[in-house]
Amino acid sequence: MACLLAVLIGPFVSGVGPFSNGVGLVFRQFFYFVGLSAIGAVVGLLLLMTTGLDYRSQSWKRYIERSGTKPRKIVRR
Repeated sequence: MACLLAVLIGPFVSGVGPFSNGVGLVFRQFFYFVGLSAIGAVVGLLLLMTTGLDYRSQSWKRYIERSGTKPRKIVRR
């Protein structure tokens, strides 16, 4: 949504139409915005995984804490 607003409504702020420089520029801006968003998402996920704050790391941490606190069952023969 923000990409469409930036590409289509943004040029009106400077006083020109969004398609005044051609459709190619609009597509180039759109794919530039999508590419930067994807790169930001990947960097954010890698940062979360590195710091151990992602859902899978938290799940493993809870599993280790839970399995380590249970007492052993003694089997008598």
